[in-house]
Amino acid sequence: NALYQFEALLSAHGQRWYLTRRVSEEDSPACRTHAQLMDANSGSRNIYLTTAFLANGDQPKNKNKVLAYALTLGIRVPDYEVDRKFWFDGHYEGGYLFRDALIVELSPPLMANQDWAVKQGWQSNKVGVATTNVNYQTLESGKIEIKVPFSTGSAPGISGQLRFVVSAWNN
Repeated sequence: NALYQFEALLSAHGQRWYLTRRVSEEDSPACRTHAQLMDANSGSRNIYLTTAFLANGDQPKNKNKVLAYALTLGIRVPDYEVDRKFWFDGHYEGGYLFRDALIVELSPPLMANQDWAVKQGWQSNKVGVATTNVNYQTLESGKIEIKVPFSTGSAPGISGQLRFVVSAWNN
C-alpha cells in the first residue's frame, strides 16, 4: 500500500512568484492511494491540480502575445507498506518518484478562424524552452484540450498525462 502526493507549482513567464503552490510541506498536495490509482473504473485516477488565468499584457516583452508558464509536477510516495509493514529499505525522506517542470507556451488565435499555437517542453530535456508543437482537441465549448504525457520510465515508477483545458479570457 502507498499514499501518493501530487504537488504542483505554477509560475508565469518572467514573474518571480508562483501563481499557485500545492506542496507537501504546506499540507496542500492532492493525495491518492495506490488502490485508487490502480482502479481503472474509478474517477479518483483523475486529479485536479489547479486553475490559472494569464493575461497577454502581463507577459514581459511580449510582442507576439505568447502566454507562457511552467508547471512543476512532483509526485512523492512518502510511505510504502509491504505486508502491512513500513518499507524502510526503499524509503528516503523527502524523495520524489517523479519531479520535472513542463514549460507551456500558448499563442491564442489573432482572428476568429485561426488556431491556437501550442508548444511544450520538459525542463529535463531543455531548460526553459518549449520546443515541441502540441496537437490539441477542440471541445464543444470552444475551449481546447491539451494532453502531455509523463513517465519515470523505470520501476518503481509512475506514468500518466497532464490535461489542460484552455480558453480565451476577456478582461
